[in-house]
Formats: sequence, structure tokens, C-alpha cells
Amino acid sequence: MADSLSKVQVTLGIHTSASSATVADDTERAYPIENEKVEEDVTAIPTSQLDADLHPYNFSKRKKWTITVVACSFTLLVSAATTSFTSGYLSMMRDLSLTYTQAIVGLSTYLLAFAVTPLFTSAFSEEFGRQPLYIVSVALFSLMHVMIALAPNIAVIAVARIIQGAAGSAGVTMVAGTIADIWEPKQYVPRFPLRPVNQPARILD
Repeated sequence: MADSLSKVQVTLGIHTSASSATVADDTERAYPIENEKVEEDVTAIPTSQLDADLHPYNFSKRKKWTITVVACSFTLLVSAATTSFTSGYLSMMRDLSLTYTQAIVGLSTYLLAFAVTPLFTSAFSEEFGRQPLYIVSVALFSLMHVMIALAPNIAVIAVARIIQGAAGSAGVTMVAGTIADIWEPKQYVPRFPLRPVNQPARILD
């Protein structure tokens, strides 16, 4: 009896293993694993092979300061455009026959676009680089000043302020990252947070 039971167990074990192997073979045929293809698609570049001159930390002092001044100037203009719009309320109310509530629409739309746009542009800058986004943002931001000055009604002003706020948001959300790209942490971290409440940050060696 014991021998018969052992034979049955062995037989079942053999059949079970064979069945598992068959299922595994069928699965591999149906869903082939392309490990080799995945490895071929991935290209890793060792840091030692990168050109040292292309690293932002190795830029010349002149180039670093040029980038810093231009980026921070954009931030200054964007911040000024946020509230300088309010100085035109009286002239808009007079020339376009607006109420005070209608005149402040441009301020609200600017801030709305200013707050929402970075949710999308941040990913764009990481994928394609900051320079293309800077160029497009500065161009749109500047052109919208002309559009606002020549606007015949409040609807055109509101649309222009939305575009201007969306473009101007890059001047606030990306500048800190730009500074971090070209200066070493020990050069900007102790001083950069003091900029909003003190004088313009001074980056020292």
C-alpha cells in the first residue's frame, strides 16, 4: 500500500512538473520577454566622458554673471508687471468706459495664469531645457505689453494679461533653478534666501 501511494505521489509530481513547464513554455511563446531589446535602447554616458567645459559649474565668471543678471532682471520685470497694472485703472475706466470691477479683471487673470502655468512648464523645462522656455516666455511677455497698450476693450486686455501671466511665470519658477545650475551650493545657498527681504543676493567665492 505504501509503495503504491509513493508511486502515485511520484507520478503526480512528475505530471505536475511537466504541466508547469508546459504552461511556462506557452506563456513565453505568447508573451516573449525582450530583455535584449530593452538593454539596447538604454544608453548610459559615464560622467567621466562628458566635456568638462559644458558643465555649468565650469562656466567663466563673466558668463555666470551674465546669465544671473539676465535671469534676475526677468524676475524683476515680472514682479513689477504684477502690480504696475493697477496704475492704469483710472485711464482705462475713462478711455474704455469701464467700472472699477471691470478694470481689475486684468490683475486677476494675470495672477491666475501666473499660478497655474508652472504646473506644466516645469516638466517642459526639464525635458527640453530652460533656454527655449526662456526665449518664448520673454518674447510673449514683452509682446503682450504692446497688445495691452493698444487694446480697444477689456476683453482684449484680459486675454493679453492671461498670456502675459503665463509667460511671466517662468521668470519666477525657473530662475532659482538656473542659479542652482551654474553656481555651486556653497556660493548661493547662504545668501540667496535673503534676497526677497534684503538687498539683491551677492554670490561670493
